[in-house]
Amino acid sequence: MSVISFIGRVEKPTLRIFANKPCLMFDVIEEYEYRFQGEIKTNKMAIPVKLWGKQADEYNNYIQAGQTVYIEGRLSITRKRSDQTGEYNTFVSVEPNLNGLRIITNPVTPEIM
Repeated sequence: MSVISFIGRVEKPTLRIFANKPCLMFDVIEEYEYRFQGEIKTNKMAIPVKLWGKQADEYNNYIQAGQTVYIEGRLSITRKRSDQTGEYNTFVSVEPNLNGLRIITNPVTPEIM
């Protein structure tokens, strides 16, 4: 089985119910730097993460936007047919292993001047 792991910042955590099963969805923002024509640039990549069932219920009490998290899990690839065009759309997300989510830091709060 292939495993993917990364560290990033949580954005937009949302708990939803699908077929009577809870699903906690959020993006993890990973930032990285690269050099282009001698100039250092920063790029951000949003990686969708989904937690299901008991794991979703448990982490819904702890996950907050702005936290830094470590994720280890598998890629989940879903194909859905578009009603309008008839073409397939592919959606990719990461589903953490049972112990594959660790909260590293608390959310960053802006300083009051």
